[in-house]
Amino acid sequence: TKHYRLLDHARLGGPEGLLTVIGVKYTTARDVAEKTVNLAAKKLGKAKEGSRSRATPLVGGDIPRFASFVEDVLAQAPAGLSPALLRHLALNYGTEYARLLAYGQENAALLSPLPGSQVLAAEMVHAAREEMACTLSDAVLRRTELGSAEYPGDEAVEHCARLMAKELAWPARRLKSEVEDLRRAYPMLHTVA
Repeated sequence: TKHYRLLDHARLGGPEGLLTVIGVKYTTARDVAEKTVNLAAKKLGKAKEGSRSRATPLVGGDIPRFASFVEDVLAQAPAGLSPALLRHLALNYGTEYARLLAYGQENAALLSPLPGSQVLAAEMVHAAREEMACTLSDAVLRRTELGSAEYPGDEAVEHCARLMAKELAWPARRLKSEVEDLRRAYPMLHTVA
């Protein structure tokens, strides 16, 4: 939906105390959550408390001036990483970008972009280790921007699957199944021209 809907089922003839939120987008989720909690508190007769999340930055988001932050990231760039890759990390991870660079200490190949993208192999490892990605689809579609615009291509998908399999100790059949599940998420791959 274009706009979220907050439904109070009691007002619709349903049970008292049941609320449903539909169509929340990432960019509006904090605001919608505050409105939902406020409505629930009102229904429970509780005093409305100020939302701490209104002034609490997301992890990595405590950046007063983003342009200055990016300039600092570029100035402190490790050798071999392009400005485009560093901007990508700054935009997607904010002040946490250095955590992604640290994976290069473990394995320099993790600081290489995946085929056909700006997404680093380290982002897949990070998704599995730190962001609770449990499936390939989760990592490609929700934890990174690799698959947000279109199918990233078989080479990138296979590479990601191998990274996730290593991190999550998948057997070969699970790796194959994860790739098939991800491909099914892109209906245009299955249309006949």
